[in-house]
Amino acid sequence: PTTRVTVVAPHPKDPVVGIGYEDGMVMMVRITDGAEILLRAPDSDPVSAMGWHPSGGAVAFGTQGGRGGLLAF
Repeated sequence: PTTRVTVVAPHPKDPVVGIGYEDGMVMMVRITDGAEILLRAPDSDPVSAMGWHPSGGAVAFGTQGGRGGLLAF
């Protein structure tokens, strides 16, 4: 089975995207080589919003169930 992407947020400065999925997973992917970093494990609560801080030093996400998170780098 495949899990659909529900939101994509491009990094403001680097060739990186944040990706949220319908199963609740959040990934960060480097475009240049496809390297992936898991930021949030799946939990069946679809990701509905995502955005980067303008400096690129943090990414926030929200889910349909009202959960959210902020990951600073």
